[in-house]
Amino acid sequence: MKKLTALLCAAALAATLAACGSQTSSAAPTATPSPTPDASAEQPATPEDGTDAAGTGESGTPAVTEPDAELSALVDSIYEKYTPELMLMTNAIDLSDASWVSYYTGLTDTTGIEAAIASETAISAQAYSLVLVRVAEGTDAAEVADRMAAGINPGKWICAQADQVMVGAAGNIAMLVMADSGLSVSAQDVADAFVAAAGEGASAWVPETVGEAQGIPTGDDTAVQPVE
Repeated sequence: MKKLTALLCAAALAATLAACGSQTSSAAPTATPSPTPDASAEQPATPEDGTDAAGTGESGTPAVTEPDAELSALVDSIYEKYTPELMLMTNAIDLSDASWVSYYTGLTDTTGIEAAIASETAISAQAYSLVLVRVAEGTDAAEVADRMAAGINPGKWICAQADQVMVGAAGNIAMLVMADSGLSVSAQDVADAFVAAAGEGASAWVPETVGEAQGIPTGDDTAVQPVE
């Protein structure tokens, strides 16, 4: 009888440990120190030789490009006016790498683009992205912003999707913000902060098309929730 009791206790303990292990594996993902998104089929490939797209990094160590100072300062000003409760990282977008440009900005043509940066979460399962692009003189920033929205994939994250998308323009700056309303972050509030931080002449609006180049039907409410 004692042996049977001992066996039953051992079995119960093993079941408990297994349950704990399951809970641990399903816990919320932790932040990753990598400034780039996790590798997946939807994301651009990293060069095999370990260099960046321009080939300036040492073998096995990609070169890191510093974010554009003007755009980075504007991101800081935006977050001073509205701060998403997320762990955010602001990184330069390498304009020489078409795959990364498309992933972050939705653009397939960088003609007239001088610099671009992206502010996204350090957790790949959180759908939030703020992208600023500086355009050259003679290039319409508002038109670029609409092209960004039309080409971006609001479901580019591993297991999350943005249901709020807004764009904006201020002088030679185009803005795109995407957010998952389930994160308690508002694309409208970020867009309003952009307008306030950018100053006179800045504006923000809901784009007519989002993800059209990704095969998402125009007006598909399951893809993007209009922001009032």
